[in-house]
Amino acid sequence: KALPASDRLPDDVAYPRNLTFGNLFYFVAAPTLCYQVSYPRTQRVRKRWLFRRVVEWFFYQALTLFIVEQYMIPTVANALKDGAFDRLDVFFMLERVLKLALPNLYVWL
Repeated sequence: KALPASDRLPDDVAYPRNLTFGNLFYFVAAPTLCYQVSYPRTQRVRKRWLFRRVVEWFFYQALTLFIVEQYMIPTVANALKDGAFDRLDVFFMLERVLKLALPNLYVWL
């Protein structure tokens, strides 16, 4: 159930008074696609929803760590060890960049 309108910020708060650190923090922390002055909120914290999001966050952090340690670090270490960057071997550098492209995409997603 949403909070009553009296507990929300008025919609006519004008710029720049609507830009506070509290609003910025809430915009970063809340799962929203665009900034609004007031958001529909519930009166309580949904513990199961919050627990699920925390578990998802830990899972994705572990997956990112796995990708970085298993695919990206060895590729970069081998590239530096072979000395191709010192010789300016363009094809070798291009190969390493392309080899890092897919793990990098997964890390950023």
